[in-house]
Amino acid sequence: MIRIRSWAKINLHLQVASKREDGYHCLQTVFARVSLHDDVFIEAKREPVVELFVNGGGGVPHGPKNIAFKAARWYLNRFKINWGVKIIINKRIPPGSGLGAGSSNAGAVIRGLAQFFGEWDPKVVVEAVSLGADVPFFIMDVPFAYAEGVGEVMEVIEPERGFDEKIALLYPGFGVSTKEAFELFDAEEKSDLSLLSKDEIISTFKSSDWESMSRLFFNHLEVPVFKKHPELAQNKKFLKEKGALFSLMSGSGSTVYGIFGEEIKLEPPSGGEVFWCEFI
Repeated sequence: MIRIRSWAKINLHLQVASKREDGYHCLQTVFARVSLHDDVFIEAKREPVVELFVNGGGGVPHGPKNIAFKAARWYLNRFKINWGVKIIINKRIPPGSGLGAGSSNAGAVIRGLAQFFGEWDPKVVVEAVSLGADVPFFIMDVPFAYAEGVGEVMEVIEPERGFDEKIALLYPGFGVSTKEAFELFDAEEKSDLSLLSKDEIISTFKSSDWESMSRLFFNHLEVPVFKKHPELAQNKKFLKEKGALFSLMSGSGSTVYGIFGEEIKLEPPSGGEVFWCEFI
């Protein structure tokens, strides 16, 4: 049995560039890997079956509906492997939190199976977008990446200096589904929707300057999600009042995070949980 760390992520910037005819949205985003993680255990089985068990993470499915289960079946079929696997996931990343919980598990499973069976093809990174838009980032397992399209176009990026700041993740105790967030976004008036170019996004990130990022970076999903869930807007205001260098909603929510020079005591006004972590 092997253990794979299934890291969480935050989005330092997220803009919706367009909506495709098939209903999917084309995004431009900056992913950052953070130290909050689930643990994924993988054991090979002689019979060609997939078994998946989840400890923690209330409401997360254990069987074929789980994206990690789908990822295992996808990998085994992709490489025509006639073995099966048993997967155990110990959850810490809250589901529906915008931290990539399910996609992270799927990416960890694919990395683990590649390590276990030794079968790999670089095309897997792009092909795995069929499992979920964030899955390619978690398969790449890099600290930072720029992504566009529906997540299949990935580019590893590095800041000018390493980030040693602490990250406060404010999880309100409930999740926001990606589907709900984009439905709310689609219903919004977009006459003044701002967009940054790829070069602007990457150069701003590479500057390692939180003031510049605070001035230029945003998350297009914040406005509609905050209208539906005003407590998330309260959490962002709270983090800024506590001295956050930079604060944003991660992904489609529900987590709002703040970047701090050091860890401090936080008691969010609307309750929920605070997870402190680091860039890794």
